Amino acid sequence: MERCPGDPGFFRWETADRLPEGLGGGGRRSGLPALPGGRVSGGPPRFCAGPPVWPAGLEGPSGPLPVAGRPVRTGGGGGNRPDLSGLSAGGAAPADLREGLTVAGGLRILFLGGGAVVREYWLAALAQTGELAGALVVDHSGEELAKVRAAWPVVSRQRADFKTFLHSGGGAGFDLAVIALPNALHSQAVELGLQAGLNLLCEKPLALTEAACRRMAEQAEQAGRLLAVNMVRRLLPEGGRFREVLDSGRLGTLRSVSWERGEPYGWLSDSGDFFRPENGGVLADMGIHHLDRLEQALGPLTPARYEDDARGGVEANASFDLENGSGVPVRLRLSRTRRLKNHILLEGSAGRETIEEGELSPAHFTRQLRIVLDHLAGGPGSIVTARQAASTVALVEWAYRNRRSALPATAGPRLEPAPTVVTGGTGFIGSHLVERLTDLGFREITVPVRNYRSCAEVGRFPVRLPQANLLNRDSVRAMLRGARWVFHCAYGKEDPRITVAGTRQVVEGAIAGGAECVVILSSAAVFGDASGVVDETAPYAPRFGAYGRSKMRMEQWCLRRARRSPRTRIVLLDPTNVYGPRGGPYTRLPAELVRAGRFLWIEAGRGAANIVYVANLVDAMLLAAGSREAHGRRFLINDGTTTWREFLTPLFGEAAGRLRSVDRAGLERLQGEASRPSLVDRLKPIVRPIVPPSLRDVLRRRLGNRAGGAAPEPPPLWLWELYGPTTARFSSASAARILGWRPRVDSAAARQATVAWLKQEALWGSDGAA
Repeated sequence: MERCPGDPGFFRWETADRLPEGLGGGGRRSGLPALPGGRVSGGPPRFCAGPPVWPAGLEGPSGPLPVAGRPVRTGGGGGNRPDLSGLSAGGAAPADLREGLTVAGGLRILFLGGGAVVREYWLAALAQTGELAGALVVDHSGEELAKVRAAWPVVSRQRADFKTFLHSGGGAGFDLAVIALPNALHSQAVELGLQAGLNLLCEKPLALTEAACRRMAEQAEQAGRLLAVNMVRRLLPEGGRFREVLDSGRLGTLRSVSWERGEPYGWLSDSGDFFRPENGGVLADMGIHHLDRLEQALGPLTPARYEDDARGGVEANASFDLENGSGVPVRLRLSRTRRLKNHILLEGSAGRETIEEGELSPAHFTRQLRIVLDHLAGGPGSIVTARQAASTVALVEWAYRNRRSALPATAGPRLEPAPTVVTGGTGFIGSHLVERLTDLGFREITVPVRNYRSCAEVGRFPVRLPQANLLNRDSVRAMLRGARWVFHCAYGKEDPRITVAGTRQVVEGAIAGGAECVVILSSAAVFGDASGVVDETAPYAPRFGAYGRSKMRMEQWCLRRARRSPRTRIVLLDPTNVYGPRGGPYTRLPAELVRAGRFLWIEAGRGAANIVYVANLVDAMLLAAGSREAHGRRFLINDGTTTWREFLTPLFGEAAGRLRSVDRAGLERLQGEASRPSLVDRLKPIVRPIVPPSLRDVLRRRLGNRAGGAAPEPPPLWLWELYGPTTARFSSASAARILGWRPRVDSAAARQATVAWLKQEALWGSDGAA
């Protein structure tokens, strides 16, 4: 390796025909097609002196890059492009893609936006081809660029707003710019990119209106530049199978098409842009891909009916009914909160067929990049143009304009709308509270979050979702400034310090910010396994280990602090076992255990189940916030007491009658039996030396059928803690007397709603015959 003469900042690689490991090439040649102008060489990429086009402040793998130099391509000659047909739809790029011809000087790609799709897919795609050294990522967020640097140290970065960067001429010299910005910024980025003379590949959707797509298409045509849309899911195998089934005629006359796609939201983005209404929700994010492929297979679609669950925010669940030109009904179902079947169902006069949906990998982005570059080079690469994208975007635009959403609930206590903060608002109880506040007309709701992976449910509502650290005084006080109502639902699930230290910060911040009331959610677990009737005068005897003890310490501090808070009211609520749609330990968890064959009745389910339906708990939270008499008090919130068997049987359906019963000794015995080695494992040391290998598999199969191998996990010991034979009956007499609270939703209606949700989640009525 030697320095290029006259340019101390860059190097020329003379001793190898592959990018070095340290520059992200992994020792692999570039595998991307040549661009016009003879910029192909059979030799190594070279970096040589050139005009000073790198903007000031640019960072390379070892820090700031010199302004007075940039890589330029040298050499000439032509070459063949590697074949695209060998790329595996689901795996890594094949050898012929990785080992293709070298672009002299390297490919130069600009990424406007440095979020998750760039880090996880685009840069991984470039790494497969050894072209990382020519990439530049521009983002206004230092945090996003730090993540890029951590994942891909070789990639150059610049912290800048895309508008400032493009206006300053920063886009000069790039072969392609990939727009990976929030959806609402696509139109402006395209316009500025075309003005800068860039060829553009824009992430989907190009825009959220048909008119905007067509306007951008005209701008690209006038500028003589490429504008393609990254509909990368066209490269997944189900598209070809869809078309093959239709063309084969084996289903007879096509009668209907149904496509479901859904799973709990877990995207790695930490910007929160996915939950801003101007960017659209699950339909604009994922649905745009499915509508595009449906039109590919079925021809133009006409929308008929659309409904989703957006309530001032962005939709997490949606259902879209359409039909094609032949009148075949098409239904698309999407979800960010639950797993759907994730397949295409085709029904015809002669049968039906299911096509499973594939998953994206960086290899598909590698292939997409090759298609675009092939098109630029005059090859047959088939891109998705802005005019083609306009047709699909028109369907999304129609859906949002004609959406049907659930009507808000109006029953229950009232609270005057005002700026409100809900910590833990992405959780089970917090999200139900946010929904009720929205129903009551609240439009200034702040839900601080650690990250955005759990925001799909609460993002349906008109909320602010700032990232905040509840242990940081300045962060908390900035978040609470100007809030009238504060509801503190967060606890130390991920960080144990949140329960006590985080609560202190929230209460002190609420007081400093002049809040009228802060309602703190604790737990009846602080009273432990008392017997008989229990009310707020009972002594602390926390259960559930560190969880109960930390809740106790938090309560004790809050009650002391309330005595020194004359202006901001501080109220504690101690709910019993909370259940309802989206619930955990007393809704989803037992149903999942039954399904896995790991649930048993503890002593016939005779223990006392003190339960409260989540909507009734939200009622209590609102009443506590509005009550002057509640200051400095704590309130037990309990719908009533029944047995675990009576409570859980409706949630389990027919499976409840097949469950066995054990006592504590029986539960421990099951644990002990599961920890013993199976008969097969015990015989291995004896059999292996004397039995020929040809007979070992026969013995393993025959013995394994009776003696185990991979036995199912036994019922957990903590069943005793959660659903055991306790006898306490918690009283909510104080809440009734001071707050005016009583369970508004009766047990029959509450369990009916809970069962409906469990059925929706496919968790009702199935079991593993424990």
